[in-house]
Amino acid sequence: MTGTPPDDAYLPRANEGSQITAPAHTQIEMPPPKDSFCQSYYHHGADQIWFMYDNKAKTYDKTLVHRLQSSMDSILVFAGLFSAIVTAFIIESYKQLRPDTGDITVFYLARISQGIDTMISPTGASGGISSAAPAKVDNPNIVAVNTLWVLSLTGSLICALCATFLQAWTNRYQHVISQSPDVSRRTRLRAWYFEGLTRSHMPQLAAIVPAVLHVSLFLFLVGLVLFFLPIDDKIAHTAIGATSLCCTMYLIFALLDYLLPNTPYRTPLSLILVVVYSAIVVVTVVVFVMIPLYTILTVVMLGFLESPKKHYFGWVIFGTPQGLPARKEGSAMAAAAYEYRS
Repeated sequence: MTGTPPDDAYLPRANEGSQITAPAHTQIEMPPPKDSFCQSYYHHGADQIWFMYDNKAKTYDKTLVHRLQSSMDSILVFAGLFSAIVTAFIIESYKQLRPDTGDITVFYLARISQGIDTMISPTGASGGISSAAPAKVDNPNIVAVNTLWVLSLTGSLICALCATFLQAWTNRYQHVISQSPDVSRRTRLRAWYFEGLTRSHMPQLAAIVPAVLHVSLFLFLVGLVLFFLPIDDKIAHTAIGATSLCCTMYLIFALLDYLLPNTPYRTPLSLILVVVYSAIVVVTVVVFVMIPLYTILTVVMLGFLESPKKHYFGWVIFGTPQGLPARKEGSAMAAAAYEYRS
């Protein structure tokens, strides 16, 4: 939405080089009305159309901007709290990725002791304390937990950034469409910028932000279950139950939106379910209806149901043909195949 539209944008115009002429019997100039009110309406009737359009556009834009900004406000609040929680868990889980400080201390003390023994006994006759270097933590469970939580935190921060962008963009849109004092120019500006808003798919982008935040939440819940599994079974089972309940409720809301079109329970998963269901229906029809149907038609056309000797492969097995299929299509194909073999 950059630049400024021309003054005559979104106004009907005639083709270049064309001349608009009226018939001879048509009276072009109409006498002005005698009433003062009618005279005012006669001179300013075009402005009334712009005023009507401006009022309708203001109502629509106010509703659109309010809806987007209120949605982004809730996204910002939730993303901020969620990011703080995930960060606290990452700080605790990250400690398990680092080697134990006690092992590191023992390792360096052993190295110092070996150095002292070497200085006292240059010949190396005295045995020193041997200690292996502390190895890096190689626990797939801890690595998976930290990976899930880092992805969750990243998604939450991206949602917060997109929410701030959308708020700034809606504020700019509301500013540029209302800055002109002239109603006709203001309505042209509004139509021009609204076309840019529609082409840039900003409302669709605002609908994607909650979906990314929901995915981040489920990644955190899965990581939480994996985090408690090696620690305590009871806590892990409690986390599994709570996560399963949350996922079940989310799936129920998505199914209700799909089964009941007039329900307010809409989630980002609803559209995914529609796409998956449509794909399943298409695959089912192709596999169980179209393929068997075309297979049967092909078999009947080639004469497989009458005799294998009437097909080209039957001739390869049995030698010379013993007749041709009754159908014209099968006869032509069989004869062409026999001539090609000969």
